[in-house]
Amino acid sequence: MKTIAIYKNGNYIVKLYDNGTKIRQTIDDNATEFIADFPENMDVKITDKCSQNCPFCYEGCSNEGKHATLFKEDGTPAYEWMNHVHKGTELAINGNDLDHPQLIDFLKFFKTKGVFVNITVNQKQFEDNYSKLFTWTNIGLIQGVGVSLKKFSNDFYECCKWFPNLVVHTIVGVTPISEFKKLEYKNYKVLMLGFKRKGRGIAYDEYLDPLGNIDSYKKYLQEANKDKHKFNVLSFDNLALEQLDVKNTLNISDDEYSELYQGDDGTHTFYMDLVNGTYSKSSIVKEMHDIENLTCDEMLYNIRTNNF
Repeated sequence: MKTIAIYKNGNYIVKLYDNGTKIRQTIDDNATEFIADFPENMDVKITDKCSQNCPFCYEGCSNEGKHATLFKEDGTPAYEWMNHVHKGTELAINGNDLDHPQLIDFLKFFKTKGVFVNITVNQKQFEDNYSKLFTWTNIGLIQGVGVSLKKFSNDFYECCKWFPNLVVHTIVGVTPISEFKKLEYKNYKVLMLGFKRKGRGIAYDEYLDPLGNIDSYKKYLQEANKDKHKFNVLSFDNLALEQLDVKNTLNISDDEYSELYQGDDGTHTFYMDLVNGTYSKSSIVKEMHDIENLTCDEMLYNIRTNNF
């Protein structure tokens, strides 16, 4: 495990490792919480254009969607915050990113700043472009790859083997448990995302009730927890933690949970929609705010203090 970044943020030190591990340590041993001066990572949407038309897409992406303008005609960043991102910060970009005409420029720009970009793509994009993604990973344009699983296949399995920092993304209530079982014992890192009742997810929820079988997911987690070798890593976003009641479902102690939990939305991370030029605590918050000429530090401060 190789250290790729060490930096001070507020009252604590962050250490990042090449396998995706992050460790926080307070400067004062008596501190009871991590108080960030700037975001450790940001969830950034750069496009609404996508050909997959997933029926549960919370962003409502489609073929008619728009790409965000990332750079002006003179080559300078379209947003002021891009000039002020701290070294070691992580950006998670998602959507049908590989089709964005300014994507390469975006990746190169942040590499020169020592910022780590992780990209999330759907399974078809991944299988069609794995050579490109592998090259970008090798030359440091991207740090990690997230793949939204649709259906496990041999092609998917063969492509995954080339990526040490690949995370398989699944959705509570949408990804069948039968597909989870196909991921077992393959040394995968799996991220369970909560189901978002937003965008097309509203209609999907009304007609299919994806969380209606939540007890079967909890039961699967309890069984999977008995064998630590099923997955390399099994992690959850905050919404999935809530929907699956992970702490109680897995009978995690308060002390262990506090060590594992990465913090509430808006404390160390937040969401930006560059298509519409807005930001918020998370991607499921309805109230969005204009980015304008704000820096990342200012946006995080506004979110934490409700300074709007």
